[in-house]
Amino acid sequence: MRSQADWRSPCASSLIAALEGELENVFHAVALDPLTAALLTLEDSRAMTEELRAAHADRLPERLREG
Repeated sequence: MRSQADWRSPCASSLIAALEGELENVFHAVALDPLTAALLTLEDSRAMTEELRAAHADRLPERLREG
C-alpha cells in the first residue's frame, strides 16, 4: 500500500502544509513542484523556500514563521 506522500500533488502538499503548519511539509510541497524540481537541487530548493519564508513571514500562519 502506498503512503499518502507517494501520490500527493504539489497543490495538495501546499494545502496540507498550510493546514498542519509543519515546515517540513512546505519543503516537500516546493520540492514536488515540477519547475522547481527541474531547475533546482533539493538544497537550493530548501534555501529558496527559507528565503521566501523570511521575506513573507508576516503573511504566514504563526507556526510557519519560525523554523
